[in-house]
Amino acid sequence: MRITTAGIIGGIVGGLGMTAIMLAERKAGAQHPTPARESEDRADRAADRPRHIDTGRATVLEEANHVAASAAFGAGYAAMRSYLPRLPAPGTGAAYGAGLYAANIVAAAPVFERTGNARKVRLRVAATRIGLHLLFGVGTAVITAALHQERERTI
Repeated sequence: MRITTAGIIGGIVGGLGMTAIMLAERKAGAQHPTPARESEDRADRAADRPRHIDTGRATVLEEANHVAASAAFGAGYAAMRSYLPRLPAPGTGAAYGAGLYAANIVAAAPVFERTGNARKVRLRVAATRIGLHLLFGVGTAVITAALHQERERTI
């Protein structure tokens, strides 16, 4: 299988893994708001209006968007992976997941006012988000390697 196809599938599997954990946390009442939900809540407060989207429908849309983004980030992982063939997949996956967290949540999201000030995010929420992104990266990397049938070599 081509590495790009493997990466897309790996990204979808990694994204579905994140989604499953997030939905389980939400069902248990432990889920922190997602960046998209925080953004929507902030807009509703600024407009002095109640929540305007049904929570269930919003969750389905958020997760569909999340899986689509996961596929795209999986393709990105595959492109990066082709330049680092000698590094083990779990290590590059963890680094990739951490990089996605840093780029998307810490750097870009506050610019677009999706998460507010990243420095104000509670440690537990930040740790959960980092953990989920690491899980995504490692899951994506392992699935991509398995589908692409790479022979992983450690340095």
